[in-house]
Amino acid sequence: MDRYQDPLMCLLRAPDLAQNFSPEQWNLALGQAELAQLMGVLASQYLPASSWLPQVVQQRLAWANRLVEHQQRAVNMALQQLFDALGMFSPMLLKGAAYQVAATPNSAGRMMSDIDILIPQQHLQKAEQSLWLHGWDNRGKTPYDEKYYRAWMHELPPFVHQKTGIILDLHHHWLPSSCRWQFDINEVCKKASYCTESSFLIPEIKDLCIHSAIHLVTSGEGDKGWRDLRDLYLLSQLTEREPLLARAEQFGLVKPVAKVLVLAEQLFGEQPIAPTASWALKAMLPAHSSYQSWSVSAAKMSFYCQAHLSRMPLPLLLPHLMRKAAARYAKA
Repeated sequence: MDRYQDPLMCLLRAPDLAQNFSPEQWNLALGQAELAQLMGVLASQYLPASSWLPQVVQQRLAWANRLVEHQQRAVNMALQQLFDALGMFSPMLLKGAAYQVAATPNSAGRMMSDIDILIPQQHLQKAEQSLWLHGWDNRGKTPYDEKYYRAWMHELPPFVHQKTGIILDLHHHWLPSSCRWQFDINEVCKKASYCTESSFLIPEIKDLCIHSAIHLVTSGEGDKGWRDLRDLYLLSQLTEREPLLARAEQFGLVKPVAKVLVLAEQLFGEQPIAPTASWALKAMLPAHSSYQSWSVSAAKMSFYCQAHLSRMPLPLLLPHLMRKAAARYAKA
């Protein structure tokens, strides 16, 4: 296991080595996978030929697989409801829902926390009202949160379906209005197309790659970095590197996209390196007790701050973070 010191990375990259895992290694790997939202991925990889797995591992993976199947059915049902509400606005799926509908290589076992849909900005008001009529609600936010989303962000306040509890993020762009990177989102819409048996538009593969990379850079969610880097690595295998970077250059995003592609190659490429080999990779580690060190904490905090600085200029960011910190303190 010298090339894959980390048990979870060993499972993801070198399945044959897992046959020599001790119970302690299995417990550590599955604990890391749960926090990294990769249990479903492991289930899709290992359950088809699972006779050699320890029984308790089979049980945990089978439970994760049932959870993924339940979520996929719920998402498919929600998409039918959402098209009734948004179909007239040429809706386009993003991230997890797009992967599921397009059946991309990274979709097997992938879990998602919400559904992401993009529509043209000029239709937002009518789309929001239509969602309200169809059981989706995003009202009840504080005046500040309303301003945060509607003036600065690239999406409306999150919607929750009143019966199912499914969360919807309705986007009008990939990037916040206050972000230092900007481009014409209509260029993405022009290249999008319909998948078989789907009424939603899906971005082309190069654009799915770019959005995956730029979302990781701007979200600050390093704890889910392995899942997102795996998404990008597998998606990027479906297109040539030069056209992908040329497309990113068209959007003015080639530098951040190229950096994230390097990280994806370092973890999942032909010559992987240790997941603690650099500051950037440390920021991507799962939030597991096995990675509690000052250097990992510093890397994650730095990544979080840089992500937010890319989303909002400092004069907006500092008051925003102070307000959020005060709100968390008041609830404590």
